[in-house]
Amino acid sequence: TYSIHKSGDIYPWVQRDLKEAYPSYRISLNKGETKTFYIKVFMDEEGLIPVHLYSLTTYYKGFAQRELFFGLFVGIMMLMAFFNLFLYLLTKNKLQLHCFLYIISISLAQTSLFGNSLGHFYFFSIFLSKYDAIIFASLLGPVAIHFILKYFEFGKTGIFHRIFKGFVLLFILIPIYA
Repeated sequence: TYSIHKSGDIYPWVQRDLKEAYPSYRISLNKGETKTFYIKVFMDEEGLIPVHLYSLTTYYKGFAQRELFFGLFVGIMMLMAFFNLFLYLLTKNKLQLHCFLYIISISLAQTSLFGNSLGHFYFFSIFLSKYDAIIFASLLGPVAIHFILKYFEFGKTGIFHRIFKGFVLLFILIPIYA
């Protein structure tokens, strides 16, 4: 007899056996017991497939550490973002608003690259689970460039302004072709 377990980007978070960013499976194997497992993998693009075997205790310790790190990261980033939003509302200084948007875009890009955004923010969307890293990383580029232009006050006609605008165009065009 055999059983089939499916996981990956094409399955919503709520359908996964282990709520993990990467395909993870729960198997039972008694001490000294031998079993054969087959893994069949389909991918849209080239990639690596690391295979790790953990005891349940070791797995949950690692999972708890990753979740703690993720919670600290998101908490600190949101604190900084909303502090800048608060300063903007208090002073009406647009630089604080640009800083707020920059921090939010960095947070979204980082969480999507680590695979955490799927399970914590939009666990029903298959489209976002597949393309979130491309979308959020692409948004980060123009937002970062705009923030740099405002922070360093390069003006609208200088050479730096034209160079940065070229980079913005690249950040918009590259994901379209990807």
